[in-house]
Amino acid sequence: PAPARGALLCMSAGGRAESQPCKGMLVMIDGEPFEVLEVITVDPGQRQSKSKLKVRHVGTGAVAFRTLKTGTKIQELAAASKTSTYSFFDESEEQFVFMDSETFEELRLHRDQVGDMTDWLTAGVEVDVKAFNGKVLSFGFRSKVIEEVVDLRPWLHPRGKQMHKAYYVCACLSNGLTRRGPPYLKVGDKVVIDPQTGNIVRRV
Repeated sequence: PAPARGALLCMSAGGRAESQPCKGMLVMIDGEPFEVLEVITVDPGQRQSKSKLKVRHVGTGAVAFRTLKTGTKIQELAAASKTSTYSFFDESEEQFVFMDSETFEELRLHRDQVGDMTDWLTAGVEVDVKAFNGKVLSFGFRSKVIEEVVDLRPWLHPRGKQMHKAYYVCACLSNGLTRRGPPYLKVGDKVVIDPQTGNIVRRV
């Protein structure tokens, strides 16, 4: 669909209007590359309405806001996406080492680039890495994260009170972590994990 009248326009390298900026898009503003985190319309419907972009600088990682007049044309940048396979953790460099599935080149990510998803990295798992000029923008698993339930314990309320087993159980997983799970889980079950939250989604 065509962009709304007066909206911000993202331009391709050839100068043709492509779309309105949206979350996850890479754009060039004032000669600097940014990743769009959020788009906020200010004073919608007014003649001089503006759009505020919450952006992250690709080079420094600094988060800032940029306010632009409607109708402003900004250039959309192309990011490279690649599939890599996790190999091992280099303790000396404190880096997670991946292998590019096409070129077989090494890709190294620091712990802060992987975030809390480090808990679910196992040898051989495939991930998608989005990068621009060598800077990693996003990291995610290509397939579902599946762990085995190796033990079950009573789930304790944050106040220390044991919850009735009809509500939740404490599932000990094959990677050494424990998570709250539904009461129907049994030892030996395999469960799907949401790596973003670390929660058990369902039983396989």
